Amino acid sequence: MKQHKALVVVVVSLIALTLIPVQAVSAAATFTTCQGAFIPLGVLDPGTWTYPGGNWHVRDMVGQYQQVMPGSDSRCNGLNTVTTNANWDAYGVGPSWGTFHVVLEDGSPGGWDGTWTGMSYADGTTSIQVVGHGYGDLAGQHVFVDIEFPAMFAPGTASGYILDPHGE
Repeated sequence: MKQHKALVVVVVSLIALTLIPVQAVSAAATFTTCQGAFIPLGVLDPGTWTYPGGNWHVRDMVGQYQQVMPGSDSRCNGLNTVTTNANWDAYGVGPSWGTFHVVLEDGSPGGWDGTWTGMSYADGTTSIQVVGHGYGDLAGQHVFVDIEFPAMFAPGTASGYILDPHGE
């Protein structure tokens, strides 16, 4: 009998809970597209280069790039300082990876920090995938960008988006 009463209490409680009004929750996340150029400005520190077995290993090379994305949101434009590591064969083919720090062109107190990975190919092209997070007034936002370079140290084409999970 006690089990029967307990079951009735549980069932009645569940029915009562389903009758409580629930407000609909809508996602406020926004996606902002960024498209434009990724222009090399120069190498600030060549880092360390070694040549084991005829391959090229690069560690901690630091360079700067200007992100120029006309018509895109101002959060897409800025000065990007990039640290590069790579393991290339004798022809410059192989993986690369590193970190980046972007100071926005508009002078706002925020920007982007993150990591990137890439691959250089036999035809001289390089593909890069960027994942970053905002700092300062962009804290909580995320950036995802793909960059294609036609040759080493040549301007690249960038395309990606900013995810603001809280909306604008």
